[in-house]
Amino acid sequence: RKATTTLQSIFNNAKYQLKKASRPYDQGEVDVKLSKEERTAENTRIHEEVMQLLQHTWDFKTIGETKRTLHKRKNTEMTNAEYEKFQELVQRRLLREPLQYITSSSQFCGRSFEQQEGVLIAREDSAAMIQLMLQIYARKDYDEREAKKNAAFTCYDTLFPDLQLFDVDSDVKLERHDVSKHYVKPYPSSILDVGVGSGILLLTALMELSHFSGTDIEGTGIDINPQAVALAKKNAASFNLNPTIDEADLYTWTPEKQFDLVLSNPPYIPTKKLRDLDMDVQAYEPHMALDGGEDGLNYYRELLKQADGELLHPSHGVMILEIDDNVDAMLDLINQSEYLRATHVALDFQNLPRALSITKTL
Repeated sequence: RKATTTLQSIFNNAKYQLKKASRPYDQGEVDVKLSKEERTAENTRIHEEVMQLLQHTWDFKTIGETKRTLHKRKNTEMTNAEYEKFQELVQRRLLREPLQYITSSSQFCGRSFEQQEGVLIAREDSAAMIQLMLQIYARKDYDEREAKKNAAFTCYDTLFPDLQLFDVDSDVKLERHDVSKHYVKPYPSSILDVGVGSGILLLTALMELSHFSGTDIEGTGIDINPQAVALAKKNAASFNLNPTIDEADLYTWTPEKQFDLVLSNPPYIPTKKLRDLDMDVQAYEPHMALDGGEDGLNYYRELLKQADGELLHPSHGVMILEIDDNVDAMLDLINQSEYLRATHVALDFQNLPRALSITKTL
């Protein structure tokens, strides 16, 4: 049974527990080793996590409804059923289980997607791939004000108002829209996502680019994980989309066509570094979606090999890959190819390289 205390006190106690559990043992409960900015970021993150746990406890559809109910009931007690469910969720988070698995939901580019254990969680930094994609296909006469009125069009300005892009050849930082002014590609009629996971990248790309082009785009996704394939199909149905999503191994899969746009966030963690990952990732997320082999480049090699061959359209094909601190190694691989050329790098929220675009010229 719950202790007789107010909802606000229970909420605050959960924040205290999560904050204490997130610190190294030598820090204990003090903040002296964190800067003011770090403390603010930590407090904000934990507050949002507990709010999402409370939202899941009440089974509310929006975080706004949760906040209003918390404010209205803050001086009242939780029911026993509410308290037991909330504490169970808090305990799971204290064991470092990812919040997305606990709540069965992932947020990406302003949309909510179902998330399941056993399927890789897409991070917000992966939105750099979508932003780079939109820059490549944006038109010079695009009216941003009109786009902002469209509720389905959410990625372009809301996540990266100051997106940093760099030209690979010159290492020059590009101003907003410079990519689209000098590097306009025909809108893709087909998109392939290799390692589709929960479908977040593929579905977001289809929705965002369909707004630009005003036409339907054929989407395809493949993944070796059958659980990911099933989840991606479920998420697609929730947005009334019908891409082709198949269980397939990149190394043995034979595409039936060439694609205008290929997206991939492949496994890229070197095998020996898996043990250094945060416990949230190391203990819970599928290693098959993380392990990139001895140097972390195994899947990149295969993707570039196939793009250099028949996978990517020869005249206007674009490939966008998520990358990490492996930019130089990636550029070396691309330079060894026959027809591929790296064009742009986009930085993520932490100003680290996160997305790389590649074109094909015969």
